Amino acid sequence: MYSLQPGFSFIAYPKFVVAWPLILLSFLLPLLRGIGILSEKIMTECWIAALVFVVLGLGLDFKSLWATIIFLIGTTVSAIAMVITVTYEVPIFETIRRIVNTMEFSISSDTMLCIGFLLGVPYLLMIIVCSLNNRWVVSVGKIERQKFLFRGNMEYELSMRRNVNYVIMDMLEYILTFGGGHLKVVSPNNEVEYIGLVFFIKWVDEELDKYEKTPVSSG
Repeated sequence: MYSLQPGFSFIAYPKFVVAWPLILLSFLLPLLRGIGILSEKIMTECWIAALVFVVLGLGLDFKSLWATIIFLIGTTVSAIAMVITVTYEVPIFETIRRIVNTMEFSISSDTMLCIGFLLGVPYLLMIIVCSLNNRWVVSVGKIERQKFLFRGNMEYELSMRRNVNYVIMDMLEYILTFGGGHLKVVSPNNEVEYIGLVFFIKWVDEELDKYEKTPVSSG
């Protein structure tokens, strides 16, 4: 009756999965510093920028509207600063650069590596646990979580009612997970249960649609 076969699967993660850039740079930047490509100041600035970006992705939700507003405000302020610089010869950007250069802050390579290990070990354990314990397998008409050890199985119906859908809660989260979003299950009484954060959410949603059970017309 159905031409599709089971086998499509995906993994759902907690929000901590967006911390990968900070962990990656905690190992990469000291390496580049060690071979002389980066100075300690540039290494510190890159790491702090990644820290701010990840913290915002973990703790603050930037909806698409707010992200657009922030981008427009930043673009407008930059354009005004450029006009003032050209028209009145006020070196705004040069002044900002000098102020930043006078700030004395630095993080050693050893500190970065230590933070990288402290975050990297639980991150690796999270990946392993989610791969074993939060993998969802899709077959025609249903989506189910694989059973692992003492964790019970969980199963939801896939039908034309489209009770499995997704929502993009945060633009930074969306960027850091390569187009990821939260997959949600809507029950008949409109109760919502979130499965977790899924990478490439639009592709996953399109694949889920292919496995929906289409009712046969009685006419």
